[in-house]
Amino acid sequence: MPYDPLACAVVIIVLSALVVVAVFLRFYVRFYLLNNISTDDYLAAAAALVYTGLASSYIIGLLSYGVGRHASEVSEEDYVNGLKTVFIGELLYFVTTYLVKLSFIFTLFRIITIPSHRLTLYILAGTGFVVTTFTFFWAVFMCDPVSYFWTQGKEFTSSPIAGNKSIIGAHGSCKPITALIAVALVHAAWTLIADITLGLVLPTIILWSSQMRIRVKLSVGVLLGLGSVAALATIVRIVYLPQISLAENLFRNNPIVLWSTIESALGVIATAGSTWKPLIKGDSFGSSGGSSSSVRYPRSRTFRNSRMGTGTGMDGSRSWYDGGGGGGGGGASGGRRLGSLTEEDEGILLDGVEMGMFVPRGVP
Repeated sequence: MPYDPLACAVVIIVLSALVVVAVFLRFYVRFYLLNNISTDDYLAAAAALVYTGLASSYIIGLLSYGVGRHASEVSEEDYVNGLKTVFIGELLYFVTTYLVKLSFIFTLFRIITIPSHRLTLYILAGTGFVVTTFTFFWAVFMCDPVSYFWTQGKEFTSSPIAGNKSIIGAHGSCKPITALIAVALVHAAWTLIADITLGLVLPTIILWSSQMRIRVKLSVGVLLGLGSVAALATIVRIVYLPQISLAENLFRNNPIVLWSTIESALGVIATAGSTWKPLIKGDSFGSSGGSSSSVRYPRSRTFRNSRMGTGTGMDGSRSWYDGGGGGGGGGASGGRRLGSLTEEDEGILLDGVEMGMFVPRGVP
């Protein structure tokens, strides 16, 4: 079997564990290190929660209800229940995908100030809402009645299927398979465009015009670029979409369900990864009461902030962004403690991610 059910279940269980770790680290950074929880974090938590439902339904379908197996290997009752897990997972996939993209959109809203770039984010959010809503309800009412999506499985286990025609004697019907493929491709196209735009195009444009050092540009670019990792799974999923079938649903559509779940997991992990920069800066898991800061700043770096003034972080001192401490005096007027940073200030702490506020040393 090209997609063994047990192997698929193991893959999703591992990815689900990584999702938990990724989201935990995200909230560790935003809540514990920065004390700066915002809208994108709540959206990320919601995406992780919905993904958990998606992964759980798929795993249950794989291990208990014959998802990934031929109809001849599954009892009628399990076939029906398997189709129910596929149906539920399909709807949760649409919701997860949009929440992931929306979370990353709000993350970019933190650092983007150019009107045309912000307009791009609004367009992606708006078109995503329209496409997701349409696709969600189209999938819900693809069959008439709705329950026919899974009750038709009783017929599939004992009757031959010709194309996408309804079976004689079955009580219900589904929309043409060509329409289903078209709708799925439209949603996949928006997902791919959003991944590339949010994870590659906008970060590249922003970083290219920024005044940060090359090393900092690369580190920030890698973290922001993680948002496009899910595009790889999206591309694989698109390859399988033309093979959607209402016959042998559990077996033939399993690759699509698998890659949909992988795509959702990678999306949650990647967007969480874009917030991990403070973890790379030093002893982030160390005690906050010592002489070293949780997040160290390079020395002799000068930044300007409309509300914090201008200051230079000196080696051995926490005073610039941490409100004082031992060592030499490098404290800036208006400096804040780490825990009181606002969304605007957080960009500065993250090594100049807030592009418009970074000013090279020596610039008046």
